Amino acid sequence: AALVLNFYLDDERKAEREEIIKLVKSEKAESKSLLLGYILEALRLDPQAPGIFRQAAVDVEVKESNGLAPVRVKKGDTIFVSLKNANNDPTAFPNPQKIDPTRPLDRYKLFGAGMHSCLGQFFTQAMMPEVMRSVFSLKNIRRAPGESGKLYRFRADLFGTTTNYCYVDKKGCASPWPSSMIVQYDI
Repeated sequence: AALVLNFYLDDERKAEREEIIKLVKSEKAESKSLLLGYILEALRLDPQAPGIFRQAAVDVEVKESNGLAPVRVKKGDTIFVSLKNANNDPTAFPNPQKIDPTRPLDRYKLFGAGMHSCLGQFFTQAMMPEVMRSVFSLKNIRRAPGESGKLYRFRADLFGTTTNYCYVDKKGCASPWPSSMIVQYDI
């Protein structure tokens, strides 16, 4: 929830934040699916898990796009699959940098796919809209002033293919998860 909240509290996403605030107040049936769409878009554009490692079970040649030569992978090779890059693929997500909460749900692979699906996917998809509904229902929700309203994070280069944020926890250690961000609201 902190990643999604952080994403939409950025000043550059004021228009989307205002739409989310309208949705959380709406009783219309489609508001929940649109809210889920906004959540998935935030997780797509600012993912917690930028990629996964896999070991090739067989020899294979992976076709590349944009005129690049195919990549030969041998059985036993360890490969890094960049989910972040896949989430920005214009063939899967037309106009990939645009936030579009109406994208088809089957395009998102944020929780894996097939036998590698995350068990938390259905819990997340059921609970995150309710969490966002609670938070964005607060009057004048905003970051706390100063450093307490920010996630301490830095960009890390992952294997020369992907950059993603890492977070600094309260002990000063790097972590893939944010540890604290304070928000304020009016009573």
